[in-house]
Amino acid sequence: MKQLENMIALYDEAIRQHPDDVTAYSQRAFVFSLMQNDEKAIEDYSTAINLQPSAADLYKNRAIIYEKVGNLEAALRDYEKFASLIAYAPTERRARERAWVSEKIQQMISQSGLTETPN
Repeated sequence: MKQLENMIALYDEAIRQHPDDVTAYSQRAFVFSLMQNDEKAIEDYSTAINLQPSAADLYKNRAIIYEKVGNLEAALRDYEKFASLIAYAPTERRARERAWVSEKIQQMISQSGLTETPN
């Protein structure tokens, strides 16, 4: 746990010096998620998304945490945004992710009882 706290301190300093550093926010969010501090992870992913709204993986990562904490509507919105951002990605990885996220969206709709995607 001390090692993770040290990593947070390093990212805090990086963000202090470069407040528009998307990578620092994203990496700190990941460390917060490892520490089970889901609220802080969501905050940092949200900040990173505001700084770089076209970064698909940020939406996917935030969706996973939203799902974990039971905010299924927010998770579904983020999974769908992720899917839209990778819709035309040509790589094999993205093809696998498109299949995975399509299945995830259907699962989320089923779990949440929604008949359509929330706004």
